[in-house]
Amino acid sequence: MRFGLFCLMPQRDRNRTVQQIADDAIEQARLAEALDFETVWFAEHHFSNYSVIPSPLMMAAYCAGRTNRIKLGTGVLVLPLYDPIRLIEEIAFVDQISGGRLQLGLGSGYQDYEFKHFGRNLSQSQAMFLEILDIIEAAFLSGEIAFNGAHFAIDRAALGLRPKQTPMPPIYVAGLMQNTEVQARLARSGHTPFLPQHHRPAAALTSARQNIEDIWRSVDRPNQMRLAIQRFAFVTRNRNEAREAAENIRYTLRLALGLRFNTAELDGAVLREGPVPNEPTLDEILEHAPIGDPTRVAEVLADDIRILRPDHLSLMMQFGSLPQPLATKSLQLLGSDVLPILEKELGDLFTTDSNNAKRHS
Repeated sequence: MRFGLFCLMPQRDRNRTVQQIADDAIEQARLAEALDFETVWFAEHHFSNYSVIPSPLMMAAYCAGRTNRIKLGTGVLVLPLYDPIRLIEEIAFVDQISGGRLQLGLGSGYQDYEFKHFGRNLSQSQAMFLEILDIIEAAFLSGEIAFNGAHFAIDRAALGLRPKQTPMPPIYVAGLMQNTEVQARLARSGHTPFLPQHHRPAAALTSARQNIEDIWRSVDRPNQMRLAIQRFAFVTRNRNEAREAAENIRYTLRLALGLRFNTAELDGAVLREGPVPNEPTLDEILEHAPIGDPTRVAEVLADDIRILRPDHLSLMMQFGSLPQPLATKSLQLLGSDVLPILEKELGDLFTTDSNNAKRHS
């Protein structure tokens, strides 16, 4: 199993500049690289302070020059918002300049607010997602781009740029869990499902995991399934810091839920903060999320790993206006104190990669 670091890069504190937020993310990525995390993931959002990243590929390219080994993930590219021809070329370019470190996280999107401003219809997002996925796969497999579908028509042309990874970077897909036909399509291509656990206990995802297993079995690929999980995490021995982290997690969930259900209110591009229906309490977040001292965090993550059996566990460790020093201290404690407990409990978590690079405690 491998670990990832997810960077949402919000701007809750409007006094924080985009440059400062980006520099904080790079500092975290470099620290995660030192801890032998597999991947740093970068979000994509538009028209609000929920995240300052409009293009995960741009952030991945920026990070490529500031890191050496860690893989660079798009978490995720909202495919219906892209021109597929430009997207294919940019994917190939970033994979080339990063030395083949790109990981492609893809999704169909969920925020109607973003879609409307791009002139897209959210109700068509899954169909558009599938067409662009077909275009990406066919282009990198064949070396040329050509397509004629309901949403895109592309004249045949040879690709002038191919990814360094052959035939393409690994693909992870977030969302789309309710569409079994889409999941079967993804399973046949061998793409990794990316499930959002966030603040919830592992038990909340067991049925989703079983559904994915059933789908992979139905397409005769039961032993080839991989699974990625997205999780909030924060390590501290200070109770006040733990509660501050929980409050910033709740803030993040409030914004995400408001955007998902189209109830968010904005002051310009700033999302107004306020309770939303069915949000968790701070105590519920503290109870179920891996927040607290290293032993507590290790216990929660060990349960996640035993129950959900992920191949990749992506951790969001800075959220809301959580100060950078607390986020980096938390990440350091994860490496120095939490991971050794997990390895003692579960065995070596860091599988050898193609370069035989391995973490040594």
